[in-house]
Amino acid sequence: MRGAIACALLVLLIGCGKEPASVATPPPSASSRVAPPPSAEVASPDAAPVHGANANASTWITGRLVRLVAGKEPAVVISVDAGELSVRGVDGKVLGWAEGDEIRVDGPKPENGSIDCTDPTQCSIGLASGGDLILRDVDAHSALALIGSLVPKLVLVGPSRRASVELRYASENALIRAFARAVGLGVKPYRGLILLARPKLLEATRPVRIVQSNPKIDLSLVGAELYKVNRLMADVSKRRMNGIVDGQISFAVRSVESADVIDAYFALCGVSAKTIGNSLELLQTGKACSEYVVPEPRCMKQRAMIPPLQKSVIDRLSCVAPGELRILASSFVKGLEPTVVLGSGAPRGDEMTLRKGDLFGAPEYRQRADTKLELYWRVSHIRRESVELELSDPAEPSSEDKRLVIPFR
Repeated sequence: MRGAIACALLVLLIGCGKEPASVATPPPSASSRVAPPPSAEVASPDAAPVHGANANASTWITGRLVRLVAGKEPAVVISVDAGELSVRGVDGKVLGWAEGDEIRVDGPKPENGSIDCTDPTQCSIGLASGGDLILRDVDAHSALALIGSLVPKLVLVGPSRRASVELRYASENALIRAFARAVGLGVKPYRGLILLARPKLLEATRPVRIVQSNPKIDLSLVGAELYKVNRLMADVSKRRMNGIVDGQISFAVRSVESADVIDAYFALCGVSAKTIGNSLELLQTGKACSEYVVPEPRCMKQRAMIPPLQKSVIDRLSCVAPGELRILASSFVKGLEPTVVLGSGAPRGDEMTLRKGDLFGAPEYRQRADTKLELYWRVSHIRRESVELELSDPAEPSSEDKRLVIPFR
């Protein structure tokens, strides 16, 4: 418990990487159709790159699942207007799919009646409708807090594809494997943790026990710089960590042994450790954690805008007008509150994961009688077709005087 508290405090003090992601919420519910593929956007200097297949070289295909092919070389067969297509390298049963599901594929063009999805990095695949989680042009780092709210033991390294598909929560295993499939990553379990990275990296990853003390910690970090992670882990493990390390890593873990997190981080980032007294001398030989850098957040040094009494306000995108926000992902799970990921432009790791009632943004001021009101945007409704916001006084939620609807688009 003390380790978790120390970790949380240190995250606030050192600002590990990009600001800690908001904790979200959300198992199986309604059906909806995913938005059509996002139209090409004019590249901007601050836009995050699209990883995976080139948008011009890939093709979007939607079809009805008619057959699951198990075995050493799994596949799913979908029915399209031109007949049947075999999507190779996809185990539909593991992903929680069933015959009759509508499947959406973004990958290489079909050849000889099949689409080659054996390399996850080249093929994004998921449900076109009927999912509990909806990804709308979002990458793995930006969606990590949302997925981690359901399976909070994730460690993520390196680039991913941007996906626009739906995922079904048939089980934790099905959700994680469906998410990894959608964003072109591999999955590897380690002592209760789930490691997400390019498949070739995971094949070579062999975590080893580095430290023995095991206080449990909570981490929700996107693009955390490794030298800051070292400071955090040194505080939790009570060991000095010396050596130059480079790169970034993302975490969504809750109540996990810190030793396991250290093992996974070192293995994924190619860091070896030699114990000298109560210190660890680090040597980094791997480049996996530096091959992709999460873009800088859009709003720098915004925390000072939030008064001390309103620290519950999420201030990540305080410099972005609410009308410029867009929906990158959402979840609608039976029995749990809907959750949404709001961002601006291309995904870049600074997105907000919000539920109904959450406050965010920079304050707006209104004079009412002799009182100067400090208003913030509050999430009033999350629906499959839109998110509704209201500008209100946190102390008096009924005092809203402005509303805004952000549609799925």
